[in-house]
Amino acid sequence: MKTQVKRWYKKHKPALVAAALTLLSIIGLSLPFLGYNLGWLGLVGLLPLLYLLQYLQKHGEVKALGFWWMVGFGSQAIILFWMLQTQPERWAGTSGWTAIGGLVFGYLAFALVLSVGFVVAGWLYKLTKSKLDNPWVFLTLPAAWVIGEFVRSWLFSVISSGPNTTLGPFWNFGALGFAASVTPLVYLSRFVGLWGLSFAVVVVNLAVFWLLHKRWKLPAVIGFGLMLATVLSWLIYKDASSKSISVAAVQLGTNDSLQIGGLDFRQGLFKLSQAKQAEVLVLSEYSGIFAEDKSQTDQALAHKLLSSENAPIITSTQTQPGADSTERRNTLTVYNPEGKIVREQDKQFLIPIGEAMPYAFIFLLKAIGQGKVIDDQFQSREVTRSPKPDTTFELNDLKIGALACSGAIGPELYRSLAVGGAQILTNSASLSIFAKAPAYHQQAQQMARFIAVANARPFVQATDGSYSFIIDQNGSWLAKSGQQNLELLVESVKLNNTKTLYTLLGEWAVVASAGVLVVAAVYSRRKLDNHKRNSYTNG
Repeated sequence: MKTQVKRWYKKHKPALVAAALTLLSIIGLSLPFLGYNLGWLGLVGLLPLLYLLQYLQKHGEVKALGFWWMVGFGSQAIILFWMLQTQPERWAGTSGWTAIGGLVFGYLAFALVLSVGFVVAGWLYKLTKSKLDNPWVFLTLPAAWVIGEFVRSWLFSVISSGPNTTLGPFWNFGALGFAASVTPLVYLSRFVGLWGLSFAVVVVNLAVFWLLHKRWKLPAVIGFGLMLATVLSWLIYKDASSKSISVAAVQLGTNDSLQIGGLDFRQGLFKLSQAKQAEVLVLSEYSGIFAEDKSQTDQALAHKLLSSENAPIITSTQTQPGADSTERRNTLTVYNPEGKIVREQDKQFLIPIGEAMPYAFIFLLKAIGQGKVIDDQFQSREVTRSPKPDTTFELNDLKIGALACSGAIGPELYRSLAVGGAQILTNSASLSIFAKAPAYHQQAQQMARFIAVANARPFVQATDGSYSFIIDQNGSWLAKSGQQNLELLVESVKLNNTKTLYTLLGEWAVVASAGVLVVAAVYSRRKLDNHKRNSYTNG
């Protein structure tokens, strides 16, 4: 019996080893996104994949790319599992088997499409002909990884495109730079941005890989260089201006969210606001702090919360279709304490299915005879996209960069506001549909810390059903709410006028990575041609 087992194992050992390394690679790439502090694991999460690549060096290119795809699909499926934990009847405006089927279809479609980015990374790495024991791998593999992340970010926009969607690199769940945002390495993002930070994470993994193979010199030099650059990026931008302001964020619990705009919500907030004086108040999406008649009770609440008659109250409102217009709009709305609207900005970046129906879903539902679902969704959920980009606005000598809801997952959107001079960044969101999707909240917090640190700006989020928080310009969590109850967070933050290199230049690391790959591919091609020429001459 033992002899038979040994023979079976010997025969199937290559497949078993490849399967084990593939599974470990999937786990290593997904675990950093299942908990906020698990982001630290991203610094070693690629090690199983590196061992898999080492094991596959003697195999054909097609087979190797197949393993890249399996790792990509498996890790993305785990990272995006929170999609299956949402409430489709509130997200997509449908219920029953259509809602569940659409949710599962969207989940699988997104995971499949995003896995293509891994195949792209594997193919680009193969083109460079780099080996894991060659020093050039510290440039070629990270560069290939960055382009793969960039491609899959755009792929999401393509597959989810629809009449009201926005094309751009806006889907970055699973980007290694976000995992690293919980580590000190995040300060490097002020120089290199999100994808430059992903580049650095791959470099760290390669350094650990070399150390495990008892190669010390180059990893030591690279580690010292990364540490020096990180400390430098922290020192340059750590000191904000001397001016401080008091900001407040309101957390609506799961139960409170059912009473948005209701008297109970405002009366509860009035009780929490004893001796609280804020210069900026951030509310969740559709908060409705003012009743339609702007009663004295509402004004008393606003004056109690805020320190001046012109202090901004940031939220969003939804315009319903009516006799004058058939369009529904989600509008970032800023009030003063008297209830007067002082700023309005229609939302531009809309969430697929929730606010904008993708063409893929339109074609699918029509093909299976469920066209009525599309009509119902348009009537109940479809939001008209603003043709104008979001911009920074100024009130009381304070420049504010504010976005509603889905803007929180798009670092490029906040960078553009920082470019416009924003001294503080805010997000007003309604996230109760994700109340039972814990991984989403953890990943969103990683994103928030990246946005704050990379732009060296305080970041304030107010929401319902998720977590409200206040982060300073160096990524310190000054305040964070619970998920269930009505809370008022008030903290003092320092403003910042200095723009980071990332804020000014954007994701330049993508262009640099493309350049590295082109040079490496050309070099490997010439080397191969010279080898063939010499072989022909000698022959």
